[in-house]
Amino acid sequence: MEIFFGWFIFSIIVGLLGSSKSIGGIASFFISIFLSPLIGLIVVIVSKNKDTIKFEKQTLLNQQKQLNAVKKVSIPDELLKLSKLKEDGSITEEEYNQLKGNILSGSPVSKVKPTEEISNDKFSAEIICTECKKSYYVGNSKCPYCKTVNANKVNPYSKVKN
Repeated sequence: MEIFFGWFIFSIIVGLLGSSKSIGGIASFFISIFLSPLIGLIVVIVSKNKDTIKFEKQTLLNQQKQLNAVKKVSIPDELLKLSKLKEDGSITEEEYNQLKGNILSGSPVSKVKPTEEISNDKFSAEIICTECKKSYYVGNSKCPYCKTVNANKVNPYSKVKN
């Protein structure tokens, strides 16, 4: 008789422990009664916490919202931005055509690299913008980031391009 009483008490304890888990208190209690309190305890330990499940669902929902926001990029707006970059001289005609093709085909648009060519030299030097303090390569008439015309202040830490 004492064994059945102990079995019942341990099943109640497992049911209480299972109430905060995804399995629930009633299900864990009945598993403990019919199988064993030890098996019920193992099932309770293995099942996820209700707060963890709620957090995972909320995180998934936030990720889906962010993904949908990224997908809603307007193609005409992107083409307009691209044509403004071309008019400002930040990108070349070749880069413009390549990025335009990427936008129209739905391919991801990579970050536009400033031109790295100098007409009379094999090497490109890196310049630091006096306004935004970002570096870019000689060959651009303006800083590709903030569009200011800079004095040629060469970055002493840049590597020479071949």
